[in-house]
Amino acid sequence: MGFLDYLTDGSLDERIFPGAGDAERELRRIAKNKRGDAAPNVIDPIFDAFQSKRELAEAALRVIYEDKADGLTPVERYYRHEQEDPDFQERLSATFTVKLGRRSTGDRSVTQLTVLDTVDDLLRYELFLLATQGKGYKYCKNCGKPFIPSGRSDTVYCDRVMDGADKPCSEIGAYLADVKKVASDPVLSAYRKANQRLHKRVELGYMGDDAFTRWKDEAAQKRDQCTAGELDAEEFLAWVDATSRRR
Repeated sequence: MGFLDYLTDGSLDERIFPGAGDAERELRRIAKNKRGDAAPNVIDPIFDAFQSKRELAEAALRVIYEDKADGLTPVERYYRHEQEDPDFQERLSATFTVKLGRRSTGDRSVTQLTVLDTVDDLLRYELFLLATQGKGYKYCKNCGKPFIPSGRSDTVYCDRVMDGADKPCSEIGAYLADVKKVASDPVLSAYRKANQRLHKRVELGYMGDDAFTRWKDEAAQKRDQCTAGELDAEEFLAWVDATSRRR
């Protein structure tokens, strides 16, 4: 996940790249100072490489997964581009050095290993595995970043924690989407506010549970009728306002 972030939005995760935050800030400071010199557009080479990898990753994902007009599978599309596009072959070749070895010191088991010497090798290998193992990726409906579903195939939220949030998108995404939907829909917004208003009356003893349940059932029915186009929105809003504010 950290590698996808690195490739697609330029963020360096301290957990993946220790000290990356300090290094990135220092490089940006140097680049900013360079812009004020005689050569105003000079940027530190690391950012040029950084941007090129980001563009390469995004382009590769689009080519392999999003161009579905040809009717090919991702691995078939990968193979076709590798055979027909010299630039694709040069930068995203599916050729790797494979050998036998041990995963770590002290591990006596021998297994097949793939040699990856550079970040470019890692990028090529990840894309190769995505295609050959039939794994797809999605864009998180909350933060908008690409991710590979690790559980159910219909998952629409990733496990990242956005800046300013204390929980991952997978835990708060549906709630935030519901809040946004309610805020943009006057019918749903009026229903929720009225429901909260009357629930508070029940808590304070100004309204009985039975009366609240009857109102809630009728309000939910009218809300659904309104959503289905069977009841005029203005009529519903007037009814909700009158019944929820009546003492």
